[in-house]
Amino acid sequence: METHSTKTKTLTAAVLATPLLLGCAQGSDPSQTADTASLPAASTAAPASSTLSAVPSTQAANQSEGTQSAVHTAPAQSAQPSSSTAPIRSTLPAVEDPCAGVCTATGRFQMNHPAYGPMEVVSYERVTHADTAPQGKQPSFAVYQGNTPVNYEVNRDATTLVSFGPAPVIGDQVWDVAGGTPVDKYGNLYLSSGEGVTMISPTDEGYSSNGTIPEANVITPYPTNPAGLTIDASGEPTILIKDVAPGGAPNGKTLEHIWNGSTFVLKK
Repeated sequence: METHSTKTKTLTAAVLATPLLLGCAQGSDPSQTADTASLPAASTAAPASSTLSAVPSTQAANQSEGTQSAVHTAPAQSAQPSSSTAPIRSTLPAVEDPCAGVCTATGRFQMNHPAYGPMEVVSYERVTHADTAPQGKQPSFAVYQGNTPVNYEVNRDATTLVSFGPAPVIGDQVWDVAGGTPVDKYGNLYLSSGEGVTMISPTDEGYSSNGTIPEANVITPYPTNPAGLTIDASGEPTILIKDVAPGGAPNGKTLEHIWNGSTFVLKK
């Protein structure tokens, strides 16, 4: 196994009144190392609703906690649906987007789904601890087909994240994305929680984080280790995991995981 020095990239410096709230705890045992890291099973989407509270995703919705986020257009993609046997519908069933017009939209990503065509992923933050510095936030995202929300995911137990969006806003997480849009050439979207990496992939039902919405990393043997992302100019992604010694302290090693067409595997 090849090891690499940690690449540090400070994106924003801030003077904080109290210690930072971290989206991911450091407590993994390096004995968990595996050559192949499979993505966990997809989480259950929100139930369909005939009464929608969502605003059209293509319009500038009013955000109660922040300004409208920038729109990101994904590069050319070569992703395929997760299953060739599941039925493919031209129109997905509608679900509720409870964050529309309520939470802060941190990113809007124009995606090209391999089965459904143009779709939009909207990443959100909801402030849950307003009396801390920085404020604690809850991550979620919605997927729109036209003006209709068709997927929504939230981690209700994660309420202390510093941020959740297309890049870290504070700290030293490695986030080196060519072109500025965190979408690889396979059609996978990556979001930062400041310390962890969330991967949102096309599925037969739209898009899913496959269980990686914070506080869990995309590399399952290291669910809480600090992680980073690089996407090179060709669109190839690499997930960087800071290895830790027994007890949770970083040991100075960085593990590189590369995409093999269906999952991330440890680079030899």
